[in-house]
Amino acid sequence: MIPLAGSTVHLWRVGLDVEDSVAVALEALLEPDEIARSRRFRPSRQRRRFVVSHGVLRQILGAYLDRAPATLRFVPGLHGKPRLAVPASPDRLEFSVSRSADLALYAVARGRSVGVDVERVRPDFDWRPIAARYQGRQERERIAALPPESRLVAFFEWWARSEAYVKACGEGLGAGEARLGEEPDPRWSIVAVDAGPGFAAALAIDGPDVRVVASDWPFTADGSAAFGGRQPQEVRRG
Repeated sequence: MIPLAGSTVHLWRVGLDVEDSVAVALEALLEPDEIARSRRFRPSRQRRRFVVSHGVLRQILGAYLDRAPATLRFVPGLHGKPRLAVPASPDRLEFSVSRSADLALYAVARGRSVGVDVERVRPDFDWRPIAARYQGRQERERIAALPPESRLVAFFEWWARSEAYVKACGEGLGAGEARLGEEPDPRWSIVAVDAGPGFAAALAIDGPDVRVVASDWPFTADGSAAFGGRQPQEVRRG
Protein backbone atom coordinates (compact mmCIF):
# COMPACT_ATOMS: atom_id res chain seq x y z
CA MET A 1 0.00 0.00 0.00
CA ILE A 2 1.37 3.42 -0.95
CA PRO A 3 1.24 5.99 1.89
CA LEU A 4 0.03 9.45 0.92
CA ALA A 5 -0.32 12.41 3.28
CA GLY A 6 -2.98 15.05 2.73
CA SER A 7 -0.34 17.71 2.05
CA THR A 8 1.27 15.69 -0.76
CA VAL A 9 0.33 14.99 -4.38
CA HIS A 10 1.88 12.05 -6.19
CA LEU A 11 2.46 12.28 -9.94
CA TRP A 12 3.19 9.14 -11.97
CA ARG A 13 4.49 9.05 -15.56
CA VAL A 14 3.79 6.17 -17.94
CA GLY A 15 4.95 5.53 -21.49
CA LEU A 16 1.99 4.02 -23.34
CA ASP A 17 3.78 2.25 -26.20
CA VAL A 18 4.46 -1.06 -24.44
CA GLU A 19 5.14 -4.67 -25.40
CA ASP A 20 2.23 -6.87 -26.48
CA SER A 21 2.41 -8.94 -23.29
CA VAL A 22 2.06 -5.83 -21.12
CA ALA A 23 -0.94 -4.54 -23.08
CA VAL A 24 -2.68 -7.94 -22.88
CA ALA A 25 -2.12 -8.15 -19.12
CA LEU A 26 -3.44 -4.63 -18.56
CA GLU A 27 -6.50 -5.25 -20.74
CA ALA A 28 -7.40 -8.16 -18.45
CA LEU A 29 -7.91 -5.62 -15.63
CA LEU A 30 -10.58 -3.65 -17.48
CA GLU A 31 -14.34 -3.87 -17.23
CA PRO A 32 -16.34 -4.89 -20.33
CA ASP A 33 -17.49 -1.33 -21.01
CA GLU A 34 -13.88 -0.09 -20.99
CA ILE A 35 -12.90 -2.78 -23.48
CA ALA A 36 -15.88 -1.86 -25.66
CA ARG A 37 -14.84 1.80 -25.59
CA SER A 38 -11.28 0.89 -26.54
CA ARG A 39 -12.51 -0.82 -29.71
CA ARG A 40 -13.83 2.48 -31.03
CA PHE A 41 -10.28 3.76 -31.44
CA ARG A 42 -8.52 3.60 -34.79
CA PRO A 43 -5.75 2.87 -35.56
CA SER A 44 -4.81 -0.03 -33.28
CA ARG A 45 -2.02 2.01 -31.67
CA GLN A 46 -4.59 4.43 -30.27
CA ARG A 47 -6.64 1.54 -28.94
CA ARG A 48 -3.59 0.08 -27.20
CA ARG A 49 -2.75 3.41 -25.59
CA PHE A 50 -6.30 3.66 -24.26
CA VAL A 51 -6.07 0.14 -22.81
CA VAL A 52 -2.68 0.75 -21.21
CA SER A 53 -3.71 4.10 -19.70
CA HIS A 54 -6.86 2.62 -18.14
CA GLY A 55 -5.13 -0.52 -16.92
CA VAL A 56 -2.34 1.46 -15.28
CA LEU A 57 -4.89 3.73 -13.59
CA ARG A 58 -6.35 0.64 -11.95
CA GLN A 59 -2.89 -0.51 -10.87
CA ILE A 60 -2.06 2.86 -9.37
CA LEU A 61 -5.30 3.31 -7.45
CA GLY A 62 -5.26 -0.31 -6.32
CA ALA A 63 -1.81 0.28 -4.83
CA TYR A 64 -3.09 3.20 -2.75
CA LEU A 65 -6.23 1.37 -1.64
CA ASP A 66 -4.58 -2.04 -1.16
CA ARG A 67 -7.12 -3.58 -3.51
CA ALA A 68 -6.89 -5.76 -6.59
CA PRO A 69 -6.96 -3.46 -9.66
CA ALA A 70 -9.66 -5.45 -11.44
CA THR A 71 -12.07 -5.03 -8.50
CA LEU A 72 -12.18 -1.24 -8.67
CA ARG A 73 -15.37 0.37 -9.92
CA PHE A 74 -15.77 3.85 -11.34
CA VAL A 75 -18.87 6.03 -11.55
CA PRO A 76 -19.42 9.39 -13.23
CA GLY A 77 -19.13 12.26 -10.79
CA LEU A 78 -20.31 15.83 -11.15
CA HIS A 79 -20.26 16.88 -14.82
CA GLY A 80 -19.11 13.37 -15.81
CA LYS A 81 -15.66 13.41 -14.20
CA PRO A 82 -14.99 9.78 -13.19
CA ARG A 83 -14.53 8.93 -9.53
CA LEU A 84 -14.11 5.80 -7.49
CA ALA A 85 -17.35 4.16 -6.42
CA VAL A 86 -18.07 4.17 -2.69
CA PRO A 87 -16.86 2.44 -0.57
CA ALA A 88 -13.66 2.03 -2.59
CA SER A 89 -12.28 5.32 -1.30
CA PRO A 90 -13.67 6.16 2.15
CA ASP A 91 -10.90 8.74 2.78
CA ARG A 92 -11.57 10.58 -0.49
CA LEU A 93 -8.74 9.47 -2.69
CA GLU A 94 -8.79 11.93 -5.60
CA PHE A 95 -7.15 11.37 -8.97
CA SER A 96 -6.74 12.89 -12.41
CA VAL A 97 -5.42 11.40 -15.65
CA SER A 98 -4.15 12.99 -18.84
CA ARG A 99 -2.60 11.44 -21.91
CA SER A 100 -1.13 12.87 -25.07
CA ALA A 101 0.58 10.86 -27.82
CA ASP A 102 2.56 8.11 -26.07
CA LEU A 103 2.62 9.64 -22.57
CA ALA A 104 0.18 9.52 -19.66
CA LEU A 105 0.33 11.38 -16.35
CA TYR A 106 -1.57 10.36 -13.20
CA ALA A 107 -2.05 12.68 -10.22
CA VAL A 108 -3.21 11.23 -6.88
CA ALA A 109 -4.16 13.19 -3.75
CA ARG A 110 -6.09 12.69 -0.52
CA GLY A 111 -8.81 15.06 0.59
CA ARG A 112 -8.23 17.73 -2.06
CA SER A 113 -9.23 18.12 -5.69
CA VAL A 114 -6.49 17.69 -8.26
CA GLY A 115 -6.19 18.04 -12.03
CA VAL A 116 -3.36 17.18 -14.40
CA ASP A 117 -2.89 17.90 -18.08
CA VAL A 118 -0.17 16.99 -20.57
CA GLU A 119 0.05 18.21 -24.15
CA ARG A 120 2.41 17.18 -26.90
CA VAL A 121 3.92 20.31 -28.43
CA ARG A 122 3.05 20.04 -32.13
CA PRO A 123 5.27 22.24 -34.32
CA ASP A 124 2.63 22.50 -37.08
CA PHE A 125 -0.21 23.46 -34.72
CA ASP A 126 -1.88 26.83 -35.39
CA TRP A 127 -2.38 28.03 -31.83
CA ARG A 128 -3.35 31.62 -32.57
CA PRO A 129 -7.13 31.13 -33.07
CA ILE A 130 -7.40 29.36 -29.70
CA ALA A 131 -5.33 32.05 -28.01
CA ALA A 132 -7.53 34.77 -29.51
CA ARG A 133 -10.68 33.02 -28.29
CA TYR A 134 -9.69 31.96 -24.79
CA GLN A 135 -6.66 33.83 -23.52
CA GLY A 136 -6.99 37.01 -21.52
CA ARG A 137 -5.32 40.16 -22.75
CA GLN A 138 -2.47 39.93 -20.25
CA GLU A 139 -1.57 36.37 -21.29
CA ARG A 140 -1.76 37.21 -25.00
CA GLU A 141 0.56 40.16 -24.47
CA ARG A 142 2.98 38.07 -22.43
CA ILE A 143 3.30 35.47 -25.19
CA ALA A 144 3.48 38.12 -27.92
CA ALA A 145 6.47 39.68 -26.13
CA LEU A 146 8.44 36.43 -26.35
CA PRO A 147 10.81 35.60 -29.21
CA PRO A 148 8.85 33.99 -32.07
CA GLU A 149 10.54 30.61 -31.56
CA SER A 150 9.34 30.51 -27.92
CA ARG A 151 5.67 31.33 -28.45
CA LEU A 152 4.44 27.88 -29.42
CA VAL A 153 5.83 26.23 -26.28
CA ALA A 154 4.52 29.11 -24.15
CA PHE A 155 1.05 28.60 -25.60
CA PHE A 156 1.05 24.87 -24.81
CA GLU A 157 2.30 25.57 -21.29
CA TRP A 158 -0.61 27.98 -20.80
CA TRP A 159 -3.02 25.45 -22.29
CA ALA A 160 -1.79 22.71 -19.92
CA ARG A 161 -2.19 25.00 -16.90
CA SER A 162 -5.69 25.99 -17.98
CA GLU A 163 -6.82 22.42 -18.69
CA ALA A 164 -5.40 21.17 -15.38
CA TYR A 165 -7.37 23.84 -13.54
CA VAL A 166 -10.60 23.01 -15.38
CA LYS A 167 -10.14 19.31 -14.61
CA ALA A 168 -9.45 19.98 -10.95
CA CYS A 169 -12.62 22.07 -10.71
CA GLY A 170 -14.51 19.08 -12.11
CA GLU A 171 -16.64 21.12 -14.46
CA GLY A 172 -18.22 20.15 -17.74
CA LEU A 173 -17.17 21.33 -21.19
CA GLY A 174 -19.35 24.45 -21.25
CA ALA A 175 -18.30 25.76 -17.84
CA GLY A 176 -14.75 24.60 -18.45
CA GLU A 177 -14.46 26.66 -21.63
CA ALA A 178 -15.57 29.72 -19.70
CA ARG A 179 -12.75 29.14 -17.21
CA LEU A 180 -9.97 28.78 -19.78
CA GLY A 181 -9.26 32.50 -19.89
CA GLU A 182 -9.65 33.07 -16.15
CA GLU A 183 -6.97 33.51 -13.55
CA PRO A 184 -7.23 30.59 -11.07
CA ASP A 185 -8.79 31.23 -7.68
CA PRO A 186 -5.98 32.26 -5.28
CA ARG A 187 -6.59 29.21 -3.10
CA TRP A 188 -5.41 26.93 -5.92
CA SER A 189 -1.82 25.88 -6.52
CA ILE A 190 -0.80 25.63 -10.19
CA VAL A 191 2.44 23.71 -10.72
CA ALA A 192 4.43 23.34 -13.93
CA VAL A 193 5.49 19.74 -14.59
CA ASP A 194 8.54 18.56 -16.52
CA ALA A 195 7.01 15.84 -18.71
CA GLY A 196 10.07 15.49 -20.94
CA PRO A 197 11.14 16.88 -24.32
CA GLY A 198 8.28 17.77 -26.64
CA PHE A 199 5.60 17.98 -23.92
CA ALA A 200 4.04 20.67 -21.75
CA ALA A 201 2.29 19.67 -18.52
CA ALA A 202 0.83 21.15 -15.35
CA LEU A 203 -0.91 20.25 -12.09
CA ALA A 204 -3.73 22.13 -10.36
CA ILE A 205 -4.31 21.40 -6.68
CA ASP A 206 -6.95 22.76 -4.31
CA GLY A 207 -5.06 24.52 -1.53
CA PRO A 208 -1.65 25.99 -0.73
CA ASP A 209 1.46 24.42 0.83
CA VAL A 210 1.44 21.44 -1.51
CA ARG A 211 4.33 19.01 -1.86
CA VAL A 212 4.46 17.35 -5.29
CA VAL A 213 6.49 14.19 -5.85
CA ALA A 214 6.85 12.38 -9.17
CA SER A 215 8.22 9.16 -10.62
CA ASP A 216 7.77 6.66 -13.43
CA TRP A 217 5.21 4.00 -12.60
CA PRO A 218 7.07 0.68 -12.33
CA PHE A 219 5.47 -2.35 -13.95
CA THR A 220 7.05 -5.60 -15.09
CA ALA A 221 7.10 -7.25 -18.51
CA ASP A 222 3.85 -9.09 -17.76
CA GLY A 223 2.07 -5.84 -16.92
CA SER A 224 1.94 -6.36 -13.17
CA ALA A 225 2.87 -3.49 -10.87
CA ALA A 226 6.35 -3.73 -9.40
CA PHE A 227 5.93 -0.99 -6.83
CA GLY A 228 7.66 -2.74 -3.94
CA GLY A 229 7.37 0.24 -1.60
CA ARG A 230 9.19 2.60 -3.96
CA GLN A 231 8.50 6.27 -3.29
CA PRO A 232 8.20 8.92 -6.00
CA GLN A 233 10.71 11.77 -5.95
CA GLU A 234 9.98 15.31 -4.84
CA VAL A 235 9.71 17.88 -7.61
CA ARG A 236 8.05 20.81 -5.85
CA ARG A 237 7.31 22.08 -2.36
CA GLY A 238 5.39 25.17 -1.30
